[in-house]
Amino acid sequence: GTAGNGAGGSVVVQPGAKHGSGLDGGVFLRGTTRFEKQAAPGAGTDQAEVLTAAMMINGIFVHTIAQARTLTTPTGAAISAACPASVATGDSFNFNIITIGAGADDICTLTAGDGNVTFVGDVTCGPQLAGTHTGSAAWRFRKTGASTWIGYRLA
Repeated sequence: GTAGNGAGGSVVVQPGAKHGSGLDGGVFLRGTTRFEKQAAPGAGTDQAEVLTAAMMINGIFVHTIAQARTLTTPTGAAISAACPASVATGDSFNFNIITIGAGADDICTLTAGDGNVTFVGDVTCGPQLAGTHTGSAAWRFRKTGASTWIGYRLA
């Protein structure tokens, strides 16, 4: 946006469509180094947190806790509304949770803001302690409809 409080424009690069039973074309980034702008991570204190869509789309959320806590996503409609208009069904964004805590029970659990957000994989993320949960969780949230999203646990 050039004036007011509008959103910036998006750049959409779309490869060629497949022919017959072939594969869609790809987008290749050639080079040895890739840089991306990263806003400061969202942060939560020792309480249950309700995430905003902006916190999720930002990509990183650090949750410092001293006991088990929950992180609740926004509704599917709220996530869709926060995305650029060019985001289509099948598009996705990455979201990472880092849990900081000292005890084995300092685990955060990701929960859905409504029935339009679902998960595939373990929704818990605990501190890095020997023999327990890892201290971070990597997710890819994929748009599956106008207001529906599936979060896939990647790591």
